[in-house]
Amino acid sequence: MEDAEISKFALKAFEKQGIKINLNTKVTKLEKKSDSVVATLDDGKGKPQTIEVGRVISAVGVVGNIENLGLEKLGVKTDRGCIVIDGFCKTNVPGIYAIGDVAGAADAGAQGRA
Repeated sequence: MEDAEISKFALKAFEKQGIKINLNTKVTKLEKKSDSVVATLDDGKGKPQTIEVGRVISAVGVVGNIENLGLEKLGVKTDRGCIVIDGFCKTNVPGIYAIGDVAGAADAGAQGRA
């Protein structure tokens, strides 16, 4: 959910440092050895890949649970599993606000329209 421009910048910076980033890849197995870790990766293309590395960093993200809250009945807009908000955490329904893991990125332009 991060800004696409920032994500591209970070990816280039990591690659310049020699860090390989595996996007849209599942780690299906980790095996710790005495001074390394063997990781089995699945990129969804059918052939698992095994790599041996010194350390493993896993970034999986946090997703708020917005299911079964009745948001649809109220007409609250959602996008990709998050509640759509403006710069003041307001949803599209008057009197309903969202914060934390359930709230998507705020529409910065909405501050001037509120």
